[in-house]
Order: sequence, then structure tokens, then C-alpha cells
Amino acid sequence: MSEWVARARRALDGADEPDVDVVAVQKPVRIDRPVALGLFSLVAGVALFAAGIWREVHAQTPFDFVALGLRFLGIAAFVRGVLGALPLGTRLALASRTRRYGLALADEGLLFREPGGEHAIAREHVAGAVEPGEWGSRANFRRFSPVYLLVEPDAAGHALIELPPIFDDNPGVLAEHLTRWRGPTAVVEALPPADRLASKVYDDAAHGRSAPGVAVLRHGRTWLRRGPYAALLFGAVFAEAVARLPSDVSLGILPAAALGVCVLIPLTWIVLSWRHVGPRRGLALVLTAHEALMRTRGGVLRARWTDVPSMAVEKAAGWSLLDGWSETRKLRFDRVENTPIRYDEAFLGVPADVALALAEAYRKGALGRRGVRSTA
Repeated sequence: MSEWVARARRALDGADEPDVDVVAVQKPVRIDRPVALGLFSLVAGVALFAAGIWREVHAQTPFDFVALGLRFLGIAAFVRGVLGALPLGTRLALASRTRRYGLALADEGLLFREPGGEHAIAREHVAGAVEPGEWGSRANFRRFSPVYLLVEPDAAGHALIELPPIFDDNPGVLAEHLTRWRGPTAVVEALPPADRLASKVYDDAAHGRSAPGVAVLRHGRTWLRRGPYAALLFGAVFAEAVARLPSDVSLGILPAAALGVCVLIPLTWIVLSWRHVGPRRGLALVLTAHEALMRTRGGVLRARWTDVPSMAVEKAAGWSLLDGWSETRKLRFDRVENTPIRYDEAFLGVPADVALALAEAYRKGALGRRGVRSTA
């Protein structure tokens, strides 16, 4: 055990260590804007569904168009509210375990303590810290947002450590605190391409055999929330109305056929989308000291750092049934004499800002050199 790790542990246990900075721990934000909107949607969904029932009682038929519309909107708002309010349970659980967390900064490195164990990281293996989103534009509203440490990847390719938002006054302050502690990182000129086949590097990473210095970003599941689920919700409303018809009224095969179509539409969309998702083998990006790798149906797509003059996050307004109006974000790799590569955040396992920061660290040579040194 390194001497600085021992000093950091004693500092986290309450001992006075002048050369160790112990970051203050506080209770996390329970209800921020997304959760508040989720709770509001829950209430609105119940109210709309009740209004639909009231309308149906006065119309004296379960197939009144206004009643059906109100019940549809009610179910949609309720489902959206459930998805938006679900994180509240995780936050309450985190608030009950804050005493089991700790973060200590020494000149030689960083020690992060969590219920699952400890992470001791030497200072030279930390490339920076990033708090996703535009913190400055939301300074007047506290939000639940983790801070990600960019570190030298381990044997499994993990190059990110997620710090929960329980340190310092807010995530933005913590990110600045860690950036000042880390100091400037050296910028190294991009290296020429390696001899290894890009497909071999990607396949090894997908099987958990990442080479030293190779970082892996897992594939996300947020894309599933963008499906055409309006048909499925309409099918649920229609089936509920049919179930309450008088026993002497029969619609024949129509309800079963309509419900089958409503279920088939989102299933077809998922199957067609999986044709593009499946070949990625659970990975979104593989980053090496030489290039970024992505897999498509046609094979591995590579973006060599020598051919990437810049990267950015593109933002646009979007809408979906489960998320409503929201900001869609894409990670963009600009390429010399070629079209840019765009990767939708919904398919990334981390926010686009975090993926951008990690890719920038590799492009500037702040990460990934361990693998280069080991093969030199």
C-alpha cells in the first residue's frame, strides 16, 4: 500500500492530515427539475384519466372519442411520470448511505471511498473531471448530476469513475475542484496508426480482453424510449374500453386484430433498430491511443486522431411520447477530407459531454499511453 493512500485513509477516518484535502460530503438533491416534472406528470395523468371516465359516464358509451382521447393522454402522462419519478428512489437510497462515501485528494493521488470498495488513483493517471450539461445556465436550480473522472483505463477498459453528487456544494463546484487539483495535463502529438487490425481490437474489447491503454464505452439503452409507443398505448386504451362493453355487445375479431397491430408496430421498430444495434456487440466506442472505433453493419468504422481536427456535441430539439419535448444530443467527430461521424447520445452509455471529454483526452494524448509504452 502506498504511503499516500494510507494518509488519505486516515484523513477519511477523521485523522488530521495537513497534506490531504478531504472533500465535504452532503446530502444529495432529491427532487430536481426532471423528477419534479415526473411527479407533475403522474398527477396530471391521474387527473386526465379520471376526466376521461367522467366524460364516458356522461356520454354513456365507452367509445366516446373525447373520453378515449382523455384516457389516452392520461395513460401517456402517467407512464412518462413513472419514468421521470423513478430516480427518486435511487436518490433516497443514496441519501441514506452518504456516510459510507468519502473523497480525499493528496498531492500524489486521489482516494474515492464508496460502499462497494475504494478507488486509489495516482495523480498522473487522472486526465480530468467533467460534469455533464451546462452547469452555468442552471446555476439557480440545483440538480442531481454525477461528476465523471477521466482515468487511465483498467484491464476491462473502464476509463470513467462516476462520483455521485454528494461532494462540495454542487457538481459544478466539485468538477472545478478536481480540475484545479489535477492541474494541466501534457498534450502529446497523435501517434501513427498501429499495426493491429481495427476489427481485432474491437472484438477483443467486446469480449473483455482490452489491450492496455484501450478504453471502452458501453452501449446505452436510452434509444428504446424513442420507439413508436403511441400505438401500444392506444391499444391499451382500446382494449380497456372493449373490456367494459355490455356482455350482449360483440365486436367480433376487430379488437384482437387492432390490438395485434398496436403491439406489432413497436415490436417491428425494435427489430429493425436492432439490426444496427446488434453488430455493436454491446459497445458504443472503443478508444485507443491512435483512433476511435465504432462498429456498423458494414464493419468497423475508424476515426484516426491524426484525421480528426475537432470534436463537438451537437444539440437539437426533439420530442418523444415518453420524454416529451427534450434536447437531443449527438457526439460529432470531424474528419479531414471526409464526412463527420455522428453518434446519438441515446446509444451511448454516458452523456455526450462525458464521451466527448474522454475522446478529447485520447486525441490530445492525455490517456492511452500506457498501452503504447507496453508495446514499444
